[in-house]
Amino acid sequence: MTREWQVFCLSGESLYGKTFLALLIGNMCFWFSTSLFMPVLPLYYHQLGFSEGEIGLAVGAFSVGALAFRFSAGKAIDRYGSKPVLTAGMLLSLVAVACYPLGGTLLTITLFRLLHGIGISGYGAAALTTTSMLFPESKTTEAVSMYALFTMIGAGLATSIALTLYDEKGFMGVVWCGIAVTAASLVLFPKSKASKRTANNAAVAVWPVISRPSVMLPAVNLFIVNFSFSTLMTFLPLFVLLYGGGGIGYFFVAYAVAVVLSRMVVTRVCKLVSSPRLTLYLMIVFGAIMLFMAYWHSPLALALAGVALGIAFGFAFP
Repeated sequence: MTREWQVFCLSGESLYGKTFLALLIGNMCFWFSTSLFMPVLPLYYHQLGFSEGEIGLAVGAFSVGALAFRFSAGKAIDRYGSKPVLTAGMLLSLVAVACYPLGGTLLTITLFRLLHGIGISGYGAAALTTTSMLFPESKTTEAVSMYALFTMIGAGLATSIALTLYDEKGFMGVVWCGIAVTAASLVLFPKSKASKRTANNAAVAVWPVISRPSVMLPAVNLFIVNFSFSTLMTFLPLFVLLYGGGGIGYFFVAYAVAVVLSRMVVTRVCKLVSSPRLTLYLMIVFGAIMLFMAYWHSPLALALAGVALGIAFGFAFP
């Protein structure tokens, strides 16, 4: 039994009071609402007549917003606490999702994606801070592990049903679902303050931290992983559409199942394989997936690629 699953089954003196359960479900809902648009937006923008380059620019603005405002979000948490930053991030995300149907030009769709990325930046920093501060040091690792697991569950569920929802209910159906689930995450997420306080700690300069090899190398690796992941998720639906193929749904369902299951065994795998070696293997897998999809895009090939991507991203993300 993996560490994450042991934690999930704990009772008595466990993490699983009402506060933590609300946090996990609220976090799952938030990442569900965010990931719901990952397979859909490239196809929707393509139907609006935007080129592949314009689609890449608009979809990529999300990552720009998430990265550019990450440090600002951290400073805001130090100054105001995690609760207002968390709430602001959720509200910005809710506004961005509600505005998606209004995007008719490259400028507007890029701005809405940028706004969503800024919202994610605030939410992501504040939610992880809240999770790490709710419990004593002895339970912090377990709490963060379960937080990551429920992030994957929410993202996996969303990507597995997004295209079906889009086909049956149209883009407005996806938008209304996104609004409802984002609002649910806002309601569910714990409103209580964290038990551990660090407000009096002096702020740490950014460069002395990120210049350390122990921080810089994992950060660069994670950047490469997310770049490869985002590239596949953005352009694979368009690639399959271009070649007149079908079965893109198999890719997203296979990815959803694999990414969740990979989180169940990641602790055991990390004990068997050193982190540097595992990282190298994951980079090779990401490159192999992209090369594989350039030549094979049958439903079976898409499903196999989805499994490989789910396993690679599930191991690399934490």
